[in-house]
Amino acid sequence: MFSALLYRVGMLLGNFLMVILVARIWGATGKGETTLFLANIVLASMLCQVIAGNAVAYFAQRLGEGKVRFLAYLWTVFTGICISFFFNFFLFPTEYAWYFVGFLLFENLLFVHLHLFISHRKYGWFNAFSLLKIIIPLLVFLVIYGLKIHVELEFFFLISMVTLMLLWIASFRFSKLEWVSFSEIKTIGVQMFRYGWQSQGGILLTFLRQRYSYYIIGAMLSMAHLGVYSVAIAIVEASLALTRSLGVVLFGELIHTEKGALQIALTRKTMRISSALTLLFGVVLCALPNAFYPWVFGSEFSELKTVILILLPGVYLDNIAMVTANYFAAINKLKITNYRALLGLILIVVLCGLCLPQYGLMGAAWATSLSYGLSALFLMYCFYQRAKFHFSDFFPTQKQIHRFLGKRRI
Repeated sequence: MFSALLYRVGMLLGNFLMVILVARIWGATGKGETTLFLANIVLASMLCQVIAGNAVAYFAQRLGEGKVRFLAYLWTVFTGICISFFFNFFLFPTEYAWYFVGFLLFENLLFVHLHLFISHRKYGWFNAFSLLKIIIPLLVFLVIYGLKIHVELEFFFLISMVTLMLLWIASFRFSKLEWVSFSEIKTIGVQMFRYGWQSQGGILLTFLRQRYSYYIIGAMLSMAHLGVYSVAIAIVEASLALTRSLGVVLFGELIHTEKGALQIALTRKTMRISSALTLLFGVVLCALPNAFYPWVFGSEFSELKTVILILLPGVYLDNIAMVTANYFAAINKLKITNYRALLGLILIVVLCGLCLPQYGLMGAAWATSLSYGLSALFLMYCFYQRAKFHFSDFFPTQKQIHRFLGKRRI
């Protein structure tokens, strides 16, 4: 448990430091370009991970590790090259096309090994290699920034790609590859594809709900605007790490609890804690002076606090809704969470179309906040169809406050 918490904290701090360094070294425009590049990588990786993702961890011990790894490699290379060609020549042409191919291939080949670590229950190795993906480039960029060495933006992609390649090579700790016949591709491959596609479908909807605004800002405004907006998103979504940690614990409790009132009571309790932590996080962000953000990220980020303040209400509701999402997952009602993701996607598309042309960056922030909030309210409405509504669900009890402060209730 402690190592998992340490891993989450390390990833959170590492990603936040990376955001600061990229903004300081390459400015708002550079941050915008890296944001769009990485968003495209995540989107493309979803197809690669249909077989190279959770399916590897699930089937490695069941169908043979060597065969599963061979199929995952084959799928990753084939889909990675095809998707890279499609993305860079038809959807999002970029001067960094070759870096995109290398980044996508090595990241997903590394993901195969990371999921094999999960299959072997080597969570320490999984956490270590996941952290090194951030730490190695971070150290390089710290040296560059500290020594004030001028480098072009392509250096970011080069270092990131080389890091992924080296980690993939270093993570070879498994049995030999096994050749897979055509008939086995039809049987094993189809099983892995069916399993992976089901798990990736909901993830794809959620990603598009959360990141559609990146693409529309990049297309209608500028990369500098996208850089400012993406930093604001990174800051406010840091609170999601807290909710995810609570959600993992809640999900584990719920699946071992008899369906009914006790499951609802546990969900209510977690909602209160999530609400309190998110409110505390929001108060800290609001209390920071306007000059703090340009001081940390650079003069181009003077509008950052305004964007953050607009995003906070939607993210607050979204954090609470994520708790109820774990409840629905535990009772095998995943369709409800997928409906929520689909609703959020429709809302962000419509609201961006209405707000962005007239209000620019602030319009994008309002569109995102409203889509988060309204889709979260839908999920909470579904929860309260099964549970009686209590306004106190959004505030910690006196007992929880005293326990948090380490005091006995008087």
